[in-house]
Amino acid sequence: MTHGRSATVTNWCSLLSTDDLSAHPAAALARGWAALEAGDAEDAEHCATLALAGDLKRILPDGATIQPLGLLLRGTTGLRGRSRSVDDMERADAGLPAEHPLRAVSLYVLGSLAMLDDDRERARTLLEHAEQRAAGQLPTVYGLILAQQALLAIDVDHWEQAETFSNRAAAQQRAAGTRDYATQGLVPAVRALTLARRGARDQARDEAEQAVRNMAIQRVLLPWLALETRLVLACAYAKLGDGGRARSLVRERGELDVRDPGPLLGRWLARVETEIESAGEGPGGPDLTTAELRTLQYLPTHLSLREIGERLHITRNTVKTHTIAIYRKLGVRSRSAAVGRGREVGLLE
Repeated sequence: MTHGRSATVTNWCSLLSTDDLSAHPAAALARGWAALEAGDAEDAEHCATLALAGDLKRILPDGATIQPLGLLLRGTTGLRGRSRSVDDMERADAGLPAEHPLRAVSLYVLGSLAMLDDDRERARTLLEHAEQRAAGQLPTVYGLILAQQALLAIDVDHWEQAETFSNRAAAQQRAAGTRDYATQGLVPAVRALTLARRGARDQARDEAEQAVRNMAIQRVLLPWLALETRLVLACAYAKLGDGGRARSLVRERGELDVRDPGPLLGRWLARVETEIESAGEGPGGPDLTTAELRTLQYLPTHLSLREIGERLHITRNTVKTHTIAIYRKLGVRSRSAAVGRGREVGLLE
């Protein structure tokens, strides 16, 4: 969620044992950020715990000490609930050097959480400061900041302003090459919604399918961001007349461990349900769950069902269940046919 080089960092850090990471907290932090960019918040939080168990006063080359950086990573995962994330972020922000680029992350998360609490003015101020700090330095964070500002505008029906933010976020993704990152689904989801409202249906559907692919490669992601992305995307599908896909996304909120989502997401849920009431089932394609989509991403590979399960941290039988459901929903009878059909309907690149 920082510089967009997660695959390289992950490969380096995979060579290090837990003992190695405990002895080298900077490496633990690097692996943690890479894990978060890959959508694995649980591994990121584990790495933050390892870093925070070490020498908290150790000064790194960028002038920061381990403690605020560890708190920043732990707070960003969001796995301990919103109030604890706010506490971690405020302590991290206070402990980082004034001009440290990672303050963009703390400001983004604090601004987003303030937005969920309906503290709009605080959210706007924090997100504007985050945007200034992330520009040119943290491309994956920058795109999310712009998408969050677009949602602030949508919440008060300032759609033209929202589309401007959304277009900038999409342009940032293309320039930085981060469009396919697991954390980036909110950007195409917001753009799908603004395009759908404007009536640009084909473009909106392309963006919606991109958001679906982003979510499909996530394992565990920031719970509030995962829910926010699903509700925005559901609203986009509903505006496209695809009530089936919208309902499927809304149902998935029960699978997310979102503690006290706050008034904003409650309002978005009501918005989606209202949109769904006037939406038809639509021709939007197969109604695959995110878990099934996640399995679908591995079907083009040489991996067996057991090996796919190992990658996804689920059993072989669960993978088999997902695969049978994929075949049924795609109307196919083989793995190769599922891959071909998945590409036809935009669920696979």
